[in-house]
Amino acid sequence: MKSGFTIIEILVVLSITVLLTSLIITYSAAGRAQVALYIEESKMGQIILKAKSLAIATYNDPSVPCGYGVNFNYANAQYVLFGYRAPDCKNISAIDPSDPGFSVIDQFDLSSLLNFGNGPGRIDSVFFLPPNPKTLIWTDGGNSSGSGEVYLETKNKSAALGIQVTQGGQVSF
Repeated sequence: MKSGFTIIEILVVLSITVLLTSLIITYSAAGRAQVALYIEESKMGQIILKAKSLAIATYNDPSVPCGYGVNFNYANAQYVLFGYRAPDCKNISAIDPSDPGFSVIDQFDLSSLLNFGNGPGRIDSVFFLPPNPKTLIWTDGGNSSGSGEVYLETKNKSAALGIQVTQGGQVSF
């Protein structure tokens, strides 16, 4: 008598294999977006803190810009580390990337797996004015008297994170 597998047994094993493989592939794609979200959040937080560090490092140096900051371009999914010169450094009321005093130090693109999100107090620009440094935050097109937040989300909106910046210059994840 020959022993072997029946067609039913083979079909059951194949269907379980296909099911497990599809779960792993789906989980892998979702996991990749989740990892990209955490990496981008960390990178963005580091860039904001770098702008603050640059502002602190300018203490008593008259040849440097008024300060340093980060500008978020939501339409192009980019953010920029910049230095800013103004005729009167003590009275900066707005940061305009088209202003001749705006100088790009470094530019970053969001991962292709991510988008900027929306929410209350969404930061347009954060700027650190030495020597303290004083923190200036522009949210939703105007100057903010409090804190603001940068929102990030995966393209499929399955996960979202935010980076909060306070008037004291504290950066929170």
